[in-house]
Amino acid sequence: MSFVFIAPFGETFTPSSSGAIATVIWEHCRQAKRSAIEPFVIATQSDAPPFAWPRTILLPHPPRPQNALTLVAARAQRKWQGWSNLNYRPWADGIVSALKKQDLQNLPIVINNDPELAVFLKSQFSDAFIVHYFHSVMECKPAAQRDFKNAVSLALGVSNFTSRWAEEYYNMPPNSIRTVYNGVDTAQFYPPSTPAPAPLVVNYVGRLGIEKAPDLLLRAALEIAGDVAPFSIQIAGSNAGPRYELDEYQQELHAMADELRKRGVQVSFAGHIGREEVPKALRRAHINVMASRCQEAFGMATLEGMACGLATIASRTGGTQEVLGDTGLLFERDDVPGLAAHLKTLLNDETLRQEYSGKGPERASELTWEHAWAQLSKILLDGHCDLPEPAAHV
Repeated sequence: MSFVFIAPFGETFTPSSSGAIATVIWEHCRQAKRSAIEPFVIATQSDAPPFAWPRTILLPHPPRPQNALTLVAARAQRKWQGWSNLNYRPWADGIVSALKKQDLQNLPIVINNDPELAVFLKSQFSDAFIVHYFHSVMECKPAAQRDFKNAVSLALGVSNFTSRWAEEYYNMPPNSIRTVYNGVDTAQFYPPSTPAPAPLVVNYVGRLGIEKAPDLLLRAALEIAGDVAPFSIQIAGSNAGPRYELDEYQQELHAMADELRKRGVQVSFAGHIGREEVPKALRRAHINVMASRCQEAFGMATLEGMACGLATIASRTGGTQEVLGDTGLLFERDDVPGLAAHLKTLLNDETLRQEYSGKGPERASELTWEHAWAQLSKILLDGHCDLPEPAAHV
């Protein structure tokens, strides 16, 4: 017996150019295989090589309409059927065709961050066992919002914050959405054998978008430059996946970085790095800052930094507090002075910095992918008893 993972609309399944959801699917697949379960994965094709998973079905991204007549027709269909994206219906039809071609429609279908697809697949396969997995605060068009609760057999969230939000937004009963926390691979993400050398390095890794707020780190650093122990900043990530676009926000980041350099704080921009490079980058640092403005549903980069022994500072948004527990410092959204104060404290207080550095791996050991799969497999078993029992967690 098996089940099907479906990535969100347009989401690829690669180790080098995909987002966090692809990593979540991959890690669950790896754990499932240890339980003698090999899921199928359906995702969008990419120029980058996909994860080495044999049961992967890659679909082409539907092309945009090429002339005025087809564009008008596509816009009318989107409005009439309530799709959020112009190319969504061809994508959804491709999912249906792939399920039928492989005769997978009778397996449990785990849809990731795509409530509209959950509603559509229920309309196509009335007896399907559909699980929806919320990886973020995921809004949708009114029709899908209305029909979602009757389309899914189970719904999951990556944090209690995410689960409770989705219950309210989709008008579902309290505590009906189960929480399955993401995990970390502690075989890859672990503290260095010897601490990274001085000067101290402050790390940011993630999308360079205004919602992720790397600017807050640079603004806070400007407030304390010259008033703390020597430090540098390393920033890894891009604003367009593996590509980089020098938009107005990026220009603002680089202008602040130039000002910091004038004040003796070196700032490096590594650009997009593949998953295999992330642990190495983290182990070169001492402090990890995750300053999101958005409601961070879980924050995998936060957990990965903790696992690598970095003292952590994060904004109090979404499910971050659930991930961090008492192993790091929190500041309020957009509070530059609050972030600056925490940063100053950790840079100047070696004892406190090492205390938080030691707490991170302990917390990370409670949130591994083994634990995540144990939760997910139990929930799937409870809801669909045809799945085989997973191997015991040791």
